[in-house]
Amino acid sequence: MTTVSTRAATRRRLGEVTVTSNSSTQQYQTLDAISSSSSSSSSSHISSYHDSYNSINMVPFPPQELSLEALNPFPISVFSYIIFLASALAVWVLYLLLPRGFRKQYCHANRKRYARRMDQRMPAAGYWLPVHSSMQQQEKLSVVSGSSTPGIPTVVDTKRNNPNNSTPLSTGDLTSSPIRHTAYGQRSLSNPPSPDHPALKTIPPNKIIAETMARLQGRGIRLIAHGVHCDPKRVWIRLQDETSNLNDKMPSLSSTKEEPCVTWQTEFPRRVPDQSGQVSIVLMRGSLHKIVLKQILYIDVGKKTQALQLAKDIPDSTCWSLLTQNGSLDLQANSKLERDALVSCFSMILDDVHEEDWRALYEASPEPSLANSSVANVHRGVGI
Repeated sequence: MTTVSTRAATRRRLGEVTVTSNSSTQQYQTLDAISSSSSSSSSSHISSYHDSYNSINMVPFPPQELSLEALNPFPISVFSYIIFLASALAVWVLYLLLPRGFRKQYCHANRKRYARRMDQRMPAAGYWLPVHSSMQQQEKLSVVSGSSTPGIPTVVDTKRNNPNNSTPLSTGDLTSSPIRHTAYGQRSLSNPPSPDHPALKTIPPNKIIAETMARLQGRGIRLIAHGVHCDPKRVWIRLQDETSNLNDKMPSLSSTKEEPCVTWQTEFPRRVPDQSGQVSIVLMRGSLHKIVLKQILYIDVGKKTQALQLAKDIPDSTCWSLLTQNGSLDLQANSKLERDALVSCFSMILDDVHEEDWRALYEASPEPSLANSSVANVHRGVGI
């Protein structure tokens, strides 16, 4: 009986297992059916999305947009625009690095940023001086007299060492003399004073020399003086005729004649308070120093003296010196043209003062760098 009951129990268990297995297979079949249906639906959605995208791409651009795109010369890319700006900047920098002569010759560019104003009444020092009025008065006087005064050179010989200057002299150059009638000397017209100097490659025009001489004989010219034992100072140099000054100040001493000289005065700022208590800066002048023209032995051009050689930050083209028996007056002009004009003026003055050729006399004299500076001597209390 026990065996029969155990067999019946095992059969029941086997029937339950088969039933559960059948149910699980049915569940797997339903899951496969669901997954297949979902995959088919997703594939249908993807195909529909591709079809819609292709249909959008197939739509052509409007004619207005096509015309705007064709008319735009610049690319839309920012990188290409930056490259264009960088290349333009590089071309501009290369143009600025070109020599000035090349730019002026081939690019028609000016040497300065602004055009030069041709104001002939304004000298290089920055002070107004009516030079043309004095020149016109000299022309009228020379025309009325009808003959030139002895001792006044009426023609400036600029053809020496200057073969390129073949232009004839104008009427103003022939009638107006750069040198007034002073006691400089009595030189014959057969051998007139020359503005030539051995160190000058080119001589300034006669008009510039005449204006520079008029400024020297008038108010003066402001330059910079250098010394060995003192700082550079602003000075005013002027040609002074002692006879004319004495006649103006004391007419009773009109018969007294003294030698002409070159005067120079230092210029320095000074604070001056006014009545309201405000302080203003006024340019004052120091004591007057004189150098007799006959004491000037030679004119150095460039940095030849010790005082000018110590100044490292100034160009050689603006430096010149007046060498005397007691020292040298070392000066710096405002420009090369002004320096050359001053050297030419003093060359003509030395031709009138010295009877012998001062250009040849200086060849046997000592080295110019050994001469002491006049500004340094005045600074130490030993003036000329």
